Amino acid sequence: PVAILAQASEKVVMDTGGEDTEGRQYDNPSTMWKQQLEEQGGESKWYAKAYDFWAKQEASVSGVLGGYSATNEPDLSESLQFLDLLGRIASPPTFGSVLDAGAGIGRITQGCLLKKFESVDLVESDARYVETAKKNLAGTGAANFFCAPIQAFSFAGRSYDVIWNQWVLLYLTDDHLVSYLQRCRSALRPNGVICVKENVVLKGNFVVDNDDNSITRTDGHYKEIFKQAGLQLILEKRQLRWPTDLFPVMMYALR
Repeated sequence: PVAILAQASEKVVMDTGGEDTEGRQYDNPSTMWKQQLEEQGGESKWYAKAYDFWAKQEASVSGVLGGYSATNEPDLSESLQFLDLLGRIASPPTFGSVLDAGAGIGRITQGCLLKKFESVDLVESDARYVETAKKNLAGTGAANFFCAPIQAFSFAGRSYDVIWNQWVLLYLTDDHLVSYLQRCRSALRPNGVICVKENVVLKGNFVVDNDDNSITRTDGHYKEIFKQAGLQLILEKRQLRWPTDLFPVMMYALR
């Protein structure tokens, strides 16, 4: 397979249609959000299901990877490659400070970000994972640990060269995702970049997982959200070494 590595297209197409894991069909994301939030009793209940799901998982590499621990090495390796590419773009970011958003137990900080950046801040909603991350990263360049959901996270004047978001944006509603990305943009240092690494539907429609209240968006859906947040897509690449029975994974760089 050939990696996708290109400048963003000026034309953004919003894919329509989707389904959930209970077999219900939706005409478009707006219809899905309206129905899901009404049925579940609002946004707080939507997020609560995801929190409950992760509270039951082990605070380990296998736990945060859903039992697919064999994906750890290729994931980290290709994230490092993506950061290498990012360093070669026009007006590249400085690799000084990075925020690991949805950091879990610090797996990405430990295996990737600390190899590229001088210091790392971590934000994670599960207190148990935060405590595990503190133990795993003791004596390293991990600087600050914040226990907060990213949709409510306040940057409080802090700024970063890179904000790394991986396997966390799939839990946000579209409205909260746009708002969060706008706050990320305001927290970037000169030449700073927002990185997004998420499961993405490349052929077909979006999928809502009713077990953990996550949404696997299409490539077009993400790009429409990036556009709504006022961000420009400057680099994109597909994760190449990846199990064929899992959703594809895409990496995006935005500013």
